[in-house]
Amino acid sequence: MVGILLALFIIFSPSLSFAAITLNVSPADGSSSLKLEQAYLGLDNKKDVRLRVTSTDGKRYQVFARLLEPMVNEKGESLDLHAVSLATVSNSNTSGTLYSQNEERLSMGEQMLYSSGQNGESDSFTIAYALNPNEVKTSGNYSGRMVYTARSSDGGDSQATLTMNVQATPRWKATVGGSKSSDKIVINDKDVTEKTADYVKIAFSGNLGSEVRVYQQAVALPQSADGTELGSDGLMFYATGQAEGIKAQDVSVLTQSRSLLYQGTISDNAVLVYYQLNPKSLGDQAPGTYTGRLRFTIETEAGAQDYFIDVQCQIQPIFTIDVAVPTDGISFEHVIAKDPAQEKEVVVTVHTNLRKPYQVAQNLQTPMTNEKGLQISKDYFTQKVDLSQGSKGRTKYTDYLPVEAGEYPIFESDSRGGSSVFKITYKLQGYQGMSTGRFNAPIQYSLNQN
Repeated sequence: MVGILLALFIIFSPSLSFAAITLNVSPADGSSSLKLEQAYLGLDNKKDVRLRVTSTDGKRYQVFARLLEPMVNEKGESLDLHAVSLATVSNSNTSGTLYSQNEERLSMGEQMLYSSGQNGESDSFTIAYALNPNEVKTSGNYSGRMVYTARSSDGGDSQATLTMNVQATPRWKATVGGSKSSDKIVINDKDVTEKTADYVKIAFSGNLGSEVRVYQQAVALPQSADGTELGSDGLMFYATGQAEGIKAQDVSVLTQSRSLLYQGTISDNAVLVYYQLNPKSLGDQAPGTYTGRLRFTIETEAGAQDYFIDVQCQIQPIFTIDVAVPTDGISFEHVIAKDPAQEKEVVVTVHTNLRKPYQVAQNLQTPMTNEKGLQISKDYFTQKVDLSQGSKGRTKYTDYLPVEAGEYPIFESDSRGGSSVFKITYKLQGYQGMSTGRFNAPIQYSLNQN
């Protein structure tokens, strides 16, 4: 019986021996948990944690770290894993090899920090933790747990946990810049859609519920190299972004008065301000490059900050004619002597910003004939021209006059050559002895500089 008891004692005696590897972890400042607070915001201000590994079996081992529990604040919001970084401190160990010496974000997966020498000597080393304020999106007191594992090559391991507390406040940040250049926007007269137009982006983040106001003001309205200003209604703007807080969604004329673009209390937003040249005033604006300057002011409870953006408006030369002709052209159906006169109207629009005199010519290529090729007397095919309000120019066709064959001017601009709109009314009157039928007049129009 004694021999049996002795044998059993020998078999189970290893359970009374000490573990071959143990791991201890604690903040370097002696506190019971790792605390990253407002005072330590920024990667240059770090909090250190000291790890100590005691190994007695001469086996090589490695040390790993991972986030055991996500960092969650009192509202149940999770802290972005990029917000906290860790890095082992160079030369803080006495043997073995340190890993993760460059800053790495926290991870729910294992990150290797240290590998011992072949003989598995006991060692200690330091980990530096830092809070990156640019990655803190919401404020609050966050709490989570790190777990550290020392794992021996023979399969044995030792673990230790550490509570991590983060008191985070997002850092206020604001930027203002053009979509294609940080300090300038270029506005072309052809850029009339959001897909092509340049714009200014005003973005901010890190607001903790205080009121933010964004203003725009033209400190210098665009003008050309010779000092000619863009027309008072030449440049327009409107703002887009999150619906909440946008105050300038309607298209407005840019002036030197201060305009409120945004007012609100949300934590972050991006306001886009689009600009376009007023198509109604382009015809009165000389072609060329016009430059100006905008000031954007962002006001918070901490004060006001100004940002400046240069404006460059590009106006191309314009010299075009648009002719609105009836769908069936200048043709007259079923013309007979006893019927009332028939009329056809053509509207001519000239767009120009060249500021040079011009004329609009009409060319009746062949005399008015019916489908049988028979002419109508020119005295009964007449025209007159009515100038629209605001059109500056002259025409001799203020009353009905015969439509002559060939090419000749029917409208002449004034000396400044401004844009114009006028209506030509063609009238065909039947008469005794005429050939009846459908009459057609092949007329062309041309725009020429004097």
